[in-house]
Amino acid sequence: MHLDNLISQSEVSIVIQGGILNSSGELDNDFIFNLDLILKNFPQSEIIVSTWKTDDVTQNKLIISYPGILFLFNEDVGSISENIDGVNVVSNVNRMLVSSLNGLRFASKKYSIKIRTDSYLYNDNILSCMSDYFLKNKFLSVENILRQEEYTVFSRHLINCNLFARNPYSHLPFLYHPGDIMVAGLTQDVLNFFDIPLAEESIFKHCRSMMNACYMRFVPEQYVWIKNLERSIHGFKFPGNFSRNAVEVERSEKMYLNNFLPLDSARLGFVWRKHKEVYFNKGWSSLYQPFDWIYLYSRYIRKQKYFRPLIWSLRFIQIMLMKIYFFIRTQLLKLPCVRKIAYRLFVKRGN
Repeated sequence: MHLDNLISQSEVSIVIQGGILNSSGELDNDFIFNLDLILKNFPQSEIIVSTWKTDDVTQNKLIISYPGILFLFNEDVGSISENIDGVNVVSNVNRMLVSSLNGLRFASKKYSIKIRTDSYLYNDNILSCMSDYFLKNKFLSVENILRQEEYTVFSRHLINCNLFARNPYSHLPFLYHPGDIMVAGLTQDVLNFFDIPLAEESIFKHCRSMMNACYMRFVPEQYVWIKNLERSIHGFKFPGNFSRNAVEVERSEKMYLNNFLPLDSARLGFVWRKHKEVYFNKGWSSLYQPFDWIYLYSRYIRKQKYFRPLIWSLRFIQIMLMKIYFFIRTQLLKLPCVRKIAYRLFVKRGN
């Protein structure tokens, strides 16, 4: 039932992007499970699957089995890679960009939710989250949300599933690093987020700090956001990981505050299997939480004191312990042989 204070399913496009085949080249059963569940929970929504060309039999099977879904079978742009220190570093960022953007270009509804083919929505709770903000201009305890024009990119905030939305004060202190697993908002804003140039091998570089090291000057989440900022914010430049000072951290915080609203998977009714199966649900303390956003809003816009919840202190202790661990690990990774083995064993990007 459509209520005046609730966005209805019929006003929403759900764009599901990514691969649909398993490692054997067959239609992936998990994808079918995900698709069926989304159909069950969003029977009135426009659903678009933006994936890669496969054989005619598979394509026709999907089109016939799901007549209400629009399937886009794109040319696969492939991954990009670079050999650094004897390690082949791979990124699928361009696959993500092409499949997301092509799907969003066909979205005809006012609002869009972008997810991946290896994820699903197990209820429609996200509609309540969207309704609070887009119809009431409210986010949790914050009402009548204001924005700082000089840090604003989109016409309204994007709701951001906070998986991989890195807090720059955590043990993974990446700047300009929102999550891109799931974003929701006005369709034109979501489309603009992904409407950027494809990445080139220049995103790869061995970057180091005292506590961290990685093989990318911009990881995919950073690349997408930084390209948006370069296009929208006059004079914006960021050299890459790990360029950091107090001014840069504050700028990163204000950019996130004015353009994203972080919510966790449970509140959104969202599951990304890879987070559990590959990443083992790790990293909570490194992410922007809803209370972080409220703190930033109080600090930069309300300019009022914010009384931090107890969980903030508990997280602080965990971050301190993780920083010690990462410092020791980074020192070990200065050894080329250790770096090569560690990358092959533990790095998940490109998979």
